[in-house]
Amino acid sequence: VFDEIRESRTMIELPLTAEYTWYLDNIKRSDAFALALHDFIACAEAGIPFVNVSHVSPIQEGNDGNLGFDFYRNLISAARDESQNLNCATLSEISNIYIKGD
Repeated sequence: VFDEIRESRTMIELPLTAEYTWYLDNIKRSDAFALALHDFIACAEAGIPFVNVSHVSPIQEGNDGNLGFDFYRNLISAARDESQNLNCATLSEISNIYIKGD
């Protein structure tokens, strides 16, 4: 499915979802988490990689610098519960899969 929606095979384009920890606080946390999990499930159902961005400053905000890190730890845990086939990888590793078919 992912290959079918790309127009050009000369440049790899990975679908980018969002930076879920930007301006994250305890009030916005549940809504942001629900959105991130929804996006993960949608990507999994479409057969495309779930790619999120994590900027250094936002991920370190709040809760003694752990709010963003806790957010992603919980998201990975929830993603593991949703998918029997979860594979966390770097962008380089994901690109190699789609370039070389590894």
